[in-house]
Amino acid sequence: MARSPGLAGPQSGQDIRSTLIRCENRKCRKPAALSPELAQSIRDFAQQALPLQREVKRFLEKLSVELDHEPAHLILDPQTSHPKLLLSEDHRWAWFSYKWQNSLDSPQHFDKATCVLAQGGFSGGWHT
Repeated sequence: MARSPGLAGPQSGQDIRSTLIRCENRKCRKPAALSPELAQSIRDFAQQALPLQREVKRFLEKLSVELDHEPAHLILDPQTSHPKLLLSEDHRWAWFSYKWQNSLDSPQHFDKATCVLAQGGFSGGWHT
């Protein structure tokens, strides 16, 4: 039976002991103490980062509100769909696929750009 990576069995306890013994036998340098100037710079940096953190939070909140708008109710035109796009049965959604689809041999379909045209349209507002 395979062991879960987070569970320690008898073998892993022995591995830990042998690793500790190897570490104790080596002479390791102790880390140098932090200079007062470096410690102050770290504290200053943390304080200076607060306004940026607040701005990023505001941006993400605004972005999530804008993305919550209703999607446009358009019908995608399968005659123009690139062969690497999968269309839903109702032709309202498209997904990228690495596999070429058996598409209609239409001179209207995109063959270079991975695009599809929609039938109908809209004249304003937010749409995703």
